[in-house]
Amino acid sequence: TATLELGPAYRPADDPLAEAVTRRVTLDATTGCTSVHDTIVAPVGDVRWQAVIDADATLEGGRAVLRKDGAAIVLQVTTSGAAPDDAAPCWAIEDARPPTPRENQNDGFRILSCTVPRAERVEIEVRITPALEARVDSETTSHPR
Repeated sequence: TATLELGPAYRPADDPLAEAVTRRVTLDATTGCTSVHDTIVAPVGDVRWQAVIDADATLEGGRAVLRKDGAAIVLQVTTSGAAPDDAAPCWAIEDARPPTPRENQNDGFRILSCTVPRAERVEIEVRITPALEARVDSETTSHPR
């Protein structure tokens, strides 16, 4: 387990985004499962967790299956801190192209993201687990590259 204090990156003097941000990463060498747990205290707005991907993605609510070159991983997101009537966290896919043509266009890449409504304390955990194809074939919404 490693814990990173990321607060200074989110508290620039002129425009702080959160009071405190901590990321804890745990790797289970037996199962190959990695857990990324982010705690954000007093964010100024909604909190977005994202990853840039170049794999085929299948989404089902808070579960995403990424497939590439015959391998697959499952990302499961859970959150706490949102109001009880807020919807459960869901993954979304969007284009990774930047707003101007002068920038690298990130061809072949997309953004996998989950947005959590602002709360006094937001916790987001993403569990990343290696998957056997037989265990992930039941997915319904596919987003090929």
